[in-house]
Amino acid sequence: MAVNQNHTDNHRGAVFPYGESVLKQSQDVMLSFPQKPEQYLFFNGRKRGTLFLTSYRVIFVTSHTISDLLSSFMMPLSLIRNCTVEQPYFSPNYIKGTITAMPDGGWEGQATFKLVFWSGGAIEFSHLMTQAASAGEQC
Repeated sequence: MAVNQNHTDNHRGAVFPYGESVLKQSQDVMLSFPQKPEQYLFFNGRKRGTLFLTSYRVIFVTSHTISDLLSSFMMPLSLIRNCTVEQPYFSPNYIKGTITAMPDGGWEGQATFKLVFWSGGAIEFSHLMTQAASAGEQC
């Protein structure tokens, strides 16, 4: 995972590596880190924004909150582990999993992430994410 390396200068969009296409975009997603390295303050709190899925990674860009220490984060599909979709009865569906830091990603260690889909789409996003990860392993 890389922190604050994949958003546009105005913090309103994502920057995608050359040659990657966007498979899915989901708005109104809330990101939190239930288990995280305590020394990194950008993991604190809940962030609301837009989630993008490309053929190799998931990119989250926060909504227009300039004061937040986290503007964007990128998770290569190859570094996501224990990913599940949860379907609670009285709250929105969410995806949770564990991400490992990548070299020069702005942090070190592992963190548990939770992506809550307030406007729906968690199951479809998860299916596409699984398909993209499987396709990437075959290359």
